[in-house]
Amino acid sequence: MSSPHVLVIGAGAAGVAAARVLAAANAVTVSVIGRSGETPYNRTLVNKGIAVGLLTPEQTALPGVDAILDTAIRIDAAERRVHFASGASAGYDALLIATGSTPHGLTVPGADDAAAAGKLTSLHSIDDAIRVRDALAALGHPGRIVISGAGLVAGETATLLREKGHHVTLLARSPLPGVTVFGQELAGRLADAHRARHTTAFGRVPVGIRLDGAEITIQL
Repeated sequence: MSSPHVLVIGAGAAGVAAARVLAAANAVTVSVIGRSGETPYNRTLVNKGIAVGLLTPEQTALPGVDAILDTAIRIDAAERRVHFASGASAGYDALLIATGSTPHGLTVPGADDAAAAGKLTSLHSIDDAIRVRDALAALGHPGRIVISGAGLVAGETATLLREKGHHVTLLARSPLPGVTVFGQELAGRLADAHRARHTTAFGRVPVGIRLDGAEITIQL
């Protein structure tokens, strides 16, 4: 009797972690489904490594993962089969959907112009990290960087950018970022640590972005 086949849709941190845990049980066969042409990689290293030049994209790849690199476009639950963009399909005994999250973009006036000029980007994927790395390298000197958000990814990125000599401002809508997750005391300590190391604009909301030559100005 063959072992059950588990398909995991999503080649991000959650999907790959789940696949590894399931595969370690030796009782199931596991395949991770990623987007067409995408190589599974360690997303927890993206912001810390590639964006600040500590790692190359190749160094974040995850070896030993059985991956189907073909975008899933339809699930037939009755047939227990996933259909892919290439026209192929795969059957499964169990299906796990771990398609991840989408970063919030800035939808204020001027954001599209700033993005088109390479001055505004999210930091979510390898492509995003490469854009940040190349933009910083093109400066040729320490830059002034505003990070919208003050969560774990933002804090880690801000610290590494500061260590590279850049001046970082952390911008957050909440007057006390992370309070709903960490509670008042711990969120307060984190906010104090941010203030000691970076410029902070907590409790502020961007309402517009203006492109000024090689720089952008963010109106709060």
